[in-house]
Amino acid sequence: MMKSRLPLLLFGLVLHAPVWAAQTICNDNSGSGWPINDFSETTISIPYNFADDGLVIDVDVEVDISHTYIGDLSAFITSPEGTEISLFQRPRTTAPFDQDVGPYGCSRDNLDVRFDDSAGSRMENSGCTFSNPTYSGSYRPHNGAPNNLSAYSGQDPIGTWQFRFMDPVSQDTGRMNEACIHIENASLIFDQWVSTNASCSDTVDVLSVASGQNIYTCYVITNTGDEAFSLSSGDWSNNLGHDLSGLERTYNPGVTDTVVIGPQTAGASPYFQGVTLGTAEVTIRGATAVFPSTESITTDETSEVYVDTPPPATGNKDLYLYDNLDLSRVVPTSNQSDDDLLEGETKIWTLTPALQTNLEISNSATEVPVTLYLGETGSGNVRDIELEISGSISGTVAVGTTSLGLTGSYEEYVVNIPITGTRSLVSGESISLRIQNTTNGWGTRRLHVDPSNGSNEHSRITLPAETVINVDEIGVYSQSYATNPSATPVAGIEAGNTAYVRIEVSDPFGSFDITAADITLTDAASNVQVNAAAMTEVFDSSAATKIYEYVYNVPAFPNLGTWRADVTAYEGTEGLVSHDSYTDFAVFRPPNLSVLKSANVTSANPGDVITYTVAVTNSGSGVAQNVYLEDTLSPFTDLDTGSFSCTAGCPGSGVTLGTVNFTTGVDGDITVWDVMMSGDMNPSSSFTLQYQATVE
Repeated sequence: MMKSRLPLLLFGLVLHAPVWAAQTICNDNSGSGWPINDFSETTISIPYNFADDGLVIDVDVEVDISHTYIGDLSAFITSPEGTEISLFQRPRTTAPFDQDVGPYGCSRDNLDVRFDDSAGSRMENSGCTFSNPTYSGSYRPHNGAPNNLSAYSGQDPIGTWQFRFMDPVSQDTGRMNEACIHIENASLIFDQWVSTNASCSDTVDVLSVASGQNIYTCYVITNTGDEAFSLSSGDWSNNLGHDLSGLERTYNPGVTDTVVIGPQTAGASPYFQGVTLGTAEVTIRGATAVFPSTESITTDETSEVYVDTPPPATGNKDLYLYDNLDLSRVVPTSNQSDDDLLEGETKIWTLTPALQTNLEISNSATEVPVTLYLGETGSGNVRDIELEISGSISGTVAVGTTSLGLTGSYEEYVVNIPITGTRSLVSGESISLRIQNTTNGWGTRRLHVDPSNGSNEHSRITLPAETVINVDEIGVYSQSYATNPSATPVAGIEAGNTAYVRIEVSDPFGSFDITAADITLTDAASNVQVNAAAMTEVFDSSAATKIYEYVYNVPAFPNLGTWRADVTAYEGTEGLVSHDSYTDFAVFRPPNLSVLKSANVTSANPGDVITYTVAVTNSGSGVAQNVYLEDTLSPFTDLDTGSFSCTAGCPGSGVTLGTVNFTTGVDGDITVWDVMMSGDMNPSSSFTLQYQATVE
């Protein structure tokens, strides 16, 4: 079909949509726009990410199009929640917006229009003028309420908006220059930063630190919208026990406030060794006429802190020579026979048992000291010796040569062998010491090695090790190891109950080289309740690990709060090296829940609506988990299932309303409701539920 058109007086003037305010966002395809071809339909994205969460007060849309015969075009806008609104449809025609049929509408060119519900008229009802652009200024969208831009009121504007335009008609083409959305909204950004500095200037929500470092947690609220709002007591919560009351205030647009918690020690409560996930939630309530206190926005934020476990203890591991050519961590207690090496002869001492876990040689060490008690017989007193330390799997660790002037009696000599090879030895391999008498010359030139006199003279390797002994795990349990060896650690122990502090200790040379462990317990008032008490060995793997346990009966009336268990594990008969670790645990009294149900009237007639209030209080000092409510209804009322809400203390008490379930009787009426609240209820807190029922 052919379209008729009138001659144009103006050509080619393109007006770009202005930026209206801080919360206006546009897309012009980097200045290139998008072609509008015959029979085409195009959707462009407009990301709107000024805040974490928000609530729409008002939306306007600006459209700039260069196109001959504007009557061909239609355009639509869709919110992040999926609501599509028609902005205009083929101006000056009643023909279908998506078909190439007449009448063909406005034959003029170009438009630069702002769509606003408060404008005077629709674009389709306005004249098709000779001006360029044909349509400019403000117009109402295609449909009236509730299908105009007011449909977005109360939606969350954050996300990607979609602008769709189409030309289903032949002959005329053009270009979509730019689309903009202007949103008046109530919105906020809520941040939870974790840092090693008090200002949280690095603004990160994932942090890795070593045990013992200081951690700061910064909570920040910023009003990014156009309307004031307030944060009140009971409208915030977090799972780390942090006090966010410092954020309670009224926030005008652009206002930011911050609460800094810390320093808190990495490895102690609430940032224990391993990964701690922090979650916080705030509910802000309106403080203006268009965003009243009856409207609210809830948003949450998370952070993640990884606390490294303390590194294994470092130190020197002595490996002792025996006359049967064993190397051992056990100090000889009896006299060992001499080992003789003729000229050119080699003898090798081998570690027994083999390594039970991986072993690292110290990166700072350049030599391995070898202490030998040596003597000689035969011609001359100088002996040339080659020494090598190696692993049966990983190969040479250190090798070197020396010449020593010996005497007929045994004397101590220390030979420092340069580290020339691997520093990493693996589980299952044996360490060996090779000694070769490389002396040349006339006559017999024996070398005598005395492993030990059983008292104070011991031939040995002194191995500088990074991994000597390690407390692999520490936890507090409500059951003994004997009762439940696979029990899961608990976060706290109730006053008057028994705490079982359990540690697992490893040593690369084997569990036999772990000799003891002790514990110190400090209460919430920093009083030492147990000082360096011996822990009881409850399991020996006969491989690399041992498990120790300490049993402590918590008093009935202790200092409530965070207690600390410090442990030390010791290795070797020499007792030279130990490793420390610790954990925090809560000592608490149990929760004490009470429930009070009330109605807003004392009597009612058929047809009256009764509002029921259920108040739940935890007056104890312990956290209440799995808070479950169930109520049997009067057979003379009809429950309004949509009226259920938590009117106070959610999430301030630590819980929010879970899924409410309804049970119906034989007549189809609801007889029972029940709900499992989400989250754990804090000590000394309360929440309130409300629902309505109609008297039958």
